[in-house]
Amino acid sequence: MNKLSVATAVFLGCVPLSGCGKNSNVTNIERVLKADTTTTTGVRSIADVATRMRTISLTGCPPDFSAAYVAHIHAWELFAEVEGDAIVFDANFNSGEAMVEAFIRGIMLDPFGKALEATAEQNRLRANYQRAQIQIRETFHRVEEIAVAHGAELPKKLAQTGKR
Repeated sequence: MNKLSVATAVFLGCVPLSGCGKNSNVTNIERVLKADTTTTTGVRSIADVATRMRTISLTGCPPDFSAAYVAHIHAWELFAEVEGDAIVFDANFNSGEAMVEAFIRGIMLDPFGKALEATAEQNRLRANYQRAQIQIRETFHRVEEIAVAHGAELPKKLAQTGKR
C-alpha cells in the first residue's frame, strides 16, 4: 500500500490490517468474472461454453450477481439450442436424402417445395441466432453492471474490449 492509500484509509477510519480491503462478495464476483473469461477458450461448440459456465461456483457471491450470472448462462444455453438446430438443419437440407426428396418433389410438380422449406427454416434459425446473441450481450452487460455496483474490478480482457 502506498503512502497516499494509507493516508486515505486512515482518513476514512480504516486501518489496512483490519480488513478495509475488498470484501468477500467482491472477491467472489471477481473470481467468477475471471473464470468466465476462460469459458470460450478452445471450445468446439457453444454447448461446451454453457457447460463450462455451469461449473463456475457462485458460492459467496451476492444474490443479485448470482441471479444475473445464471440468466447469462441461460442465454448461452439458448444459443446452444440454436447451434443444435443448425446441425439438424444441415443434416436435413444438405444431405443426399434432401437431394432425392427435392428431385421427387420436382417430378411431382412441386419443384420449389424443399427450397421453400429450407428458406423458412433458415429464416427461423437466423431469428433465433440474433435473439440469442442479443440476450447474451444484454445479460452480460447486466452481470458487469452488478459487479461494478458491488465494487468489483472487471478482468482486464473485459475492461479493455468490453467483450468476452
